[in-house]
Amino acid sequence: MRERLSELRRLSRLELTLSYRFPAIEFLIAILVFSSGLGVLSIGLTSIGMHLDPDYNATQTTEHYTEYMVQKKTLAYVQALATCTNALFFLIPLFVAFTVARPFEDGTLKTILSYPVNRSTLMSVRTLLLLSLTSIPTIAFSAVWTSTLIPSGLNIGYAMIASIATLVSILLTYAISQFVAIISKKSSATVIVGMIFWIAVTTFIYNPFSPVTLVATLNPVYAVFNFIVGGEYAPIISDLVVGISSALVIALFLLATSLRLFSKAEV
Repeated sequence: MRERLSELRRLSRLELTLSYRFPAIEFLIAILVFSSGLGVLSIGLTSIGMHLDPDYNATQTTEHYTEYMVQKKTLAYVQALATCTNALFFLIPLFVAFTVARPFEDGTLKTILSYPVNRSTLMSVRTLLLLSLTSIPTIAFSAVWTSTLIPSGLNIGYAMIASIATLVSILLTYAISQFVAIISKKSSATVIVGMIFWIAVTTFIYNPFSPVTLVATLNPVYAVFNFIVGGEYAPIISDLVVGISSALVIALFLLATSLRLFSKAEV
């Protein structure tokens, strides 16, 4: 066990040195800070839209205002997550191309594997590093921006669902990009397929006639936002459960397949 942990630390330091040199991490963090702040501001700057008539009930109006601010803060948090997720649809393929596909091309992977390194451990470290560097800042910055700019209550249940949906969205995007990178062994192919996927998903989810369950599968956090807002084309809770579960199953299947392919890949 101790040797296993030692190997994980050693490979983590190696990956950080080779793949995340300045300014890669700084660039990623800056994009996520900007995206999360933009998402919160897009909701936070909207008018509360409350009008008082001459015979208003003060107690009732206060309750309505409190409910509204809770919904507004919740929407701001979810919008921040959705904005970051949209940015990561573009960024994750770039990072995967650099960290997974490029080592096939420039011989770095062959050099690393000339040492007593377990392939599964190496791929697991790469996966955990990139998922950590994308998911943790996304949720943290969204929470900080929301709490700072809208100091009111938060619907914890919706916030938890949105956070889970965000993690699944990031995982699915990474799994697809990693699968393409290992199949093609080309950084250019990884980026191109990633861009095509990003454009296709964006076009599909904004079509009001797209099946809500499929929308929830391709972009769970966007579906959660529509669920909170409501409306004619909004998903119901069962759509979210099916969509998020389907996205998670697809992501795990692609990760497992990629790991098996990587363990047998020629370098």
